[in-house]
Amino acid sequence: MSEALLESVLQARGVRAEPPIAAPTVAAPTAPAPAADVAGHYASFLGRITVTGEPDAPRALALGKTFALERRPDGSFGVQYRLLGLIPIPLSLLSEISMRPASIAGESFVVARYKDHVLRFAQKIPRAPLPPAWQKRLGVWEAVERDALLDLIELERIELRYDDGVLYFYYALPGWLGLEVLVPVKPVSDTELVLHGTGWLMGETVRVVRRGGEEQLRYSGYELRRPKPR
Repeated sequence: MSEALLESVLQARGVRAEPPIAAPTVAAPTAPAPAADVAGHYASFLGRITVTGEPDAPRALALGKTFALERRPDGSFGVQYRLLGLIPIPLSLLSEISMRPASIAGESFVVARYKDHVLRFAQKIPRAPLPPAWQKRLGVWEAVERDALLDLIELERIELRYDDGVLYFYYALPGWLGLEVLVPVKPVSDTELVLHGTGWLMGETVRVVRRGGEEQLRYSGYELRRPKPR
């Protein structure tokens, strides 16, 4: 099922069979990149991914889970899921995925290879100071109106957070294996945010609107407001 899901995602994103990334476009490293050079925060269709820089045991943190990154002889990284961040869990799907850093048009990416597919999996997020207008908007927000989708994923509240130079929305999905989603965004003005990254669902805009004298955040037909006192 997991392989079928990934294949569906790749098809939905319009990922073509090899060679979708030509050599002149992606500069593959001539030598394995040190783990410290790969470390940082990345924007992907899974949300924010944080890669740690331990030389012997780098890790990727995504969706509230921990994945070990294992150096392969060709300089790429293999991915392994660790239960509770400690216990390796063999997953055949992950064993077929390899990742490596690449420079594309001057930007830092992680390129993923799965079977005969190659795609830009994640884009590195530069750290940046948070403008004062957005500092005051940090904290908890909730949907003004609920619908079947929000009820299905059991999404109650969203929190706007900022740490380590990255602004992001955080929400938990308790009924979905306890997943935690971090959606990185960047301010482009005092009233607009853009979802970090390129590709599926990325680059869209979150806007500040005023309703009844109070600020609300509008995104893709949804509006968020500060929770009412109870």
